[in-house]
Amino acid sequence: MSQGSNTKPEKDDANTADLLAEFQRFIQSLLKRDFTSRLDTDAIQNEKFREVALSLNSLSDEMDLMVRSHRKIEADFRTPTQETKEQAKKNDFAGVEIGAWGWDLDGDPNLDLTCKALFGLTNANFQGKAEAWLRVIHPDDRTNFLDVLERLHTAGKGSLSLQLRVQLANGSNRHLAMKATMIIASRLQGAVWDVSAEASSLILLNRLRASLDASAIVAATDLAGNIKTVNEKFCEISGYSRDELLGKNHRILNSGYHPKEFFQEMWRTIQEGKIWHGIICNRRKNGESYWVNSTIIPFKSADGRIEEYFSVRFDFTQQKHLEQQMVYAAKMSSLGEMAGSIVHEINNPLAIIQGKSRQVLRVLENSSVDSALVRRHVEAIETTTERIVKIMQGIRAFSRDGTQSPMENEKVNKIIKDILAMSSARFSSAGVELRCAEPGEDLEIMCRPVQIAQVLLNLLNNAFDAVRENKVCWVALDIADKGDMIELSVTDSGAGISEDVGKKIFQPFFTTKPKGEGTGLGLGIATSIVEAHGGSLKVDHSCANTRFVAHLPKGQPSKAPLSKARTSA
Repeated sequence: MSQGSNTKPEKDDANTADLLAEFQRFIQSLLKRDFTSRLDTDAIQNEKFREVALSLNSLSDEMDLMVRSHRKIEADFRTPTQETKEQAKKNDFAGVEIGAWGWDLDGDPNLDLTCKALFGLTNANFQGKAEAWLRVIHPDDRTNFLDVLERLHTAGKGSLSLQLRVQLANGSNRHLAMKATMIIASRLQGAVWDVSAEASSLILLNRLRASLDASAIVAATDLAGNIKTVNEKFCEISGYSRDELLGKNHRILNSGYHPKEFFQEMWRTIQEGKIWHGIICNRRKNGESYWVNSTIIPFKSADGRIEEYFSVRFDFTQQKHLEQQMVYAAKMSSLGEMAGSIVHEINNPLAIIQGKSRQVLRVLENSSVDSALVRRHVEAIETTTERIVKIMQGIRAFSRDGTQSPMENEKVNKIIKDILAMSSARFSSAGVELRCAEPGEDLEIMCRPVQIAQVLLNLLNNAFDAVRENKVCWVALDIADKGDMIELSVTDSGAGISEDVGKKIFQPFFTTKPKGEGTGLGLGIATSIVEAHGGSLKVDHSCANTRFVAHLPKGQPSKAPLSKARTSA
């Protein structure tokens, strides 16, 4: 492939499109003629004339090939150009300019005015030289461009499609797209257009993706939840290799922590084309649990059909552990508030046991034993012991970490009895009346019992602190069956909470208690627990007294059956 100067510089005022059209008409006129059939061999006196005629016929075949190749090039480039211009018009941009170029690879290239402008060339610095054209192409792209040209030249056929950067006089780069076809053995005919905007967008997209990959756990799945792509952070946190994940269903990470209704609701949301947000507990390959703050985005096709689900997750394990520590601290704070009352509650039964035991010993010292009297004393001891056992069971259950406990069906009555066993002594010793209407024995709720107990205990303690100095002081715990929901409410004799305070009272670290008497975490944690159960916790401003109301679903129900049941992420 030569880069010499065998060809003449193109005319400055040449209009490539007009020249090609005229050239095509000329070729077509030649193709209508059959030179060999018109030769009168008897009239031919000179053999050279016959050779010229045969050469013209051969040339017409080559011209026909050139016309068909040129038409092919037009077909290749006309449609994208029109689409690009229409899109540009829609976006209020100027139309895309298409430059034409040709290159006899044994000579020098021909560039039309648009092509020269795209490459930042002028007649003065180009002058039809291949060296001048190649000089403005970025060195990294120039080598690739020349390699492609060399292969085409060697093969004598083929086409090219590539992008390259042009180094402009102001030091900036312009990104160009080029396409060309080998129309005859060493002649390329092609087009070029500016794709700098697209290239800049692609560069920005790649930078955003690199930033996302560096900080987030990214994956894409098909409509059934089968993994299509994952990034390196996904592999790092899950412990699985990319090969182990691709093609597998996302349930490979299911920790079993969440009820099936949790994932059914998630699938419902994304199948409706909506973005889903949530905190998920997943399981690593080694069996350990980890938490992610997850966002799942349905990606749609042009006709609005969902094609895949794209998820962006952030490691939430450390925050979850901190949250669990805060929950534990809040529980210990609640136990601390009740410690004196609990000690008193236990001391009273112990005094009874001690007294009854002495009475039994005195009866036994007599020669005649009244068995009925002994039985009554022993039964009193047994009853009192059971009371202590219940108190200790309540404390033990409340103290354990309930965040990792599975959801289970629990009788509401049992939760209430455990709470009352721990808190009733505190109320009675301070002269605060504690009212509680016992729920029906059959009323059950799907929950983590320890967490629901923590919510109620927090509400009761807050109510106690708010009214214990009042002249009229009472606290009422009410349970109501609301069909699919259970309503738990704690009302006290206070005058209610203002709208302004009500907006802030569930925020972490906000407290209405005197300095040093509250952490401000209790209601925030209670709200998180209730919402994690699919419920709500609010202040009832319509009540004349202070009233907090929690609504909890009995069985974490989903709204309606899914078209395809999904029970894991």
